[in-house]
Amino acid sequence: MLNPSREITAHQVSRFLQLFYSAAEDNNAIDYLILGSGTACLPNLAELTEFHIGAPTTIANPFVGMSYSKKVNGTDREDIKRGNL
Repeated sequence: MLNPSREITAHQVSRFLQLFYSAAEDNNAIDYLILGSGTACLPNLAELTEFHIGAPTTIANPFVGMSYSKKVNGTDREDIKRGNL
């Protein structure tokens, strides 16, 4: 069920980058793409987008390297680190 959504999203990112490149004055390619938002958490979206655009792609996780209160239990900590909010 999610497969068409991932494919459409990855394709839209690719189209956006084509528009960006056509408007840019230089021909520099992006080195790395970081996806953010709830849609970015679709399973395998980063890999599919990377395939479409040909550049390394990952999902943003603002909680990486963050310290947590001892009041946060271990399961919640692991979910946050993986981006499973």
